[in-house]
Order: sequence, then C-alpha cells, then structure tokens
Amino acid sequence: MVEKSLVSRQEAKIRELETKLEYERTQIKRLEILVGRLKENLEKMSEERNQHIAAENREKEQNKRLQRQIRDMKEEMADVSKKEAEASRKKHESEMDIESLEAANQSLQVDLKLAFKRIGDLQAAIEDEMESDDNDDLINRYKNTKCVWAVGYSEWIQSIVA
Repeated sequence: MVEKSLVSRQEAKIRELETKLEYERTQIKRLEILVGRLKENLEKMSEERNQHIAAENREKEQNKRLQRQIRDMKEEMADVSKKEAEASRKKHESEMDIESLEAANQSLQVDLKLAFKRIGDLQAAIEDEMESDDNDDLINRYKNTKCVWAVGYSEWIQSIVA
C-alpha cells in the first residue's frame, strides 16, 4: 500500500498545479483580452495617423495653391504698378501739352485781336480815303470785296481757333 502521507503530498501537489493551471488560464484570457484591446488601439491609431497624413497633405496642397496665388498677385500688382506709372507719365505729358497749347492759344488770341484791330483800322482808313474821293462806284466795289474778304478771313481764323 502506498503511504498515506505520500498520497496526501501528491494530492496537495496536484491541487497546487491545478491552481497554477487555473491561474495561467486566467492570465492567458486576460492577456488575450489585452492583446485584442491593443490591436483595436493600434487600428485606431493607424486610422488616425492616416487621417493626419491626409490632412497634412491637404494642408500642403492648400499652402502650395496659396503660395501660387500670392506669387500671381505679386506679379499682377507689379504689372498694375507699371501701368499706373505709365498712365501717370502720359497724364503728365498731356498736362504739359495742354499748358503749351493753352499758351499758344492765348498768343494766337492776342494775335487775332491785333489782326482784327488792324483790319478795322485799315477799313476805316480806306473808307475815309474813299469818302474823301466821293467815288460811289469804287466804294461799292470795296464794300463788296470787303464783305467777301472778311467772311473768308473770319472763317479761316475760326478754323484756327477751333
């Protein structure tokens, strides 16, 4: 017969091993659950990383577009500045031309007034001379010539002034 103490020690050892086995099974289940959670977290983190990468790529593309727009706007501003400078130069030239033309116009107006005064003085002198001669035929011829000449000269002067 087998000794009772040996059986009892063996039974105690079996219980101890069964307890250890149960503990190991529990640990395995707990670790399996932990591995499952870690896999889920890994998938979430991978998804978030992909989303962040996609967002970063969108931002890079947006930055490129904005940089291109800024560059285009700078070029456009430079063109507008050049056009503005050219327009300013042309305006200044036009103002100078206007001043020159106004001065020439004033000079011509003075010359025109002087010419009209001389014509008037000449006509008065001729009329005085003709009246003193009492020649009606000569006076009529002069008046007809004077009218035709004055109208033609007047039109010519007006075309210059206009």
